[in-house]
Amino acid sequence: GSYAFYYCRRLTIITIPEGVTAIGSYAFSHCTGLTNLSLPSTLQTIGSYAFNYCYNLADLEIPFGVMIIGDNAFSYCIKIPKIDIPGSVTTIGNEAFRECSSVNNLTIADSVTTIGTSAFVGLNITSIRIPEGITKIDNYAFQNCYNLVNISIPKTVTSIGSYAFNNCRNLETIDIPENVE
Repeated sequence: GSYAFYYCRRLTIITIPEGVTAIGSYAFSHCTGLTNLSLPSTLQTIGSYAFNYCYNLADLEIPFGVMIIGDNAFSYCIKIPKIDIPGSVTTIGNEAFRECSSVNNLTIADSVTTIGTSAFVGLNITSIRIPEGITKIDNYAFQNCYNLVNISIPKTVTSIGSYAFNNCRNLETIDIPENVE
């Protein structure tokens, strides 16, 4: 439930058992000692702020079956090296992975239709392929991804929000589809 283990700084290992379908808002927020996390295949929703500020979380495997990753769900998890969004996810909330600064490999499945505002601010990625189902790249979506060089935007995108790629200092080329208004 919400706030269930909020601010449990000494908690280092979490294994969520099979059968659990949702993790509530702020459930493990600010568990700064957390290093290992095991999520069940039955999980469908990761609530807002569920694991934000878990600074020492160094490995993240989002299981197939998760459909919603809430706002700020993993923001400021600064040691995660890669994020693989599975093919069951449709919604990535606002600031979901904000300032996960060690992430150098990001894969977003084609099932994703919504990427929230500031969802991937500050990642250490060099390239990104936006999935075919996306119609809008929201405001600040990839801001401060300093090492981003390549972006692949599909023809389904019709809108690119303000500051979406702001401060992407190494961006070399970007092809904006004709559909973008």
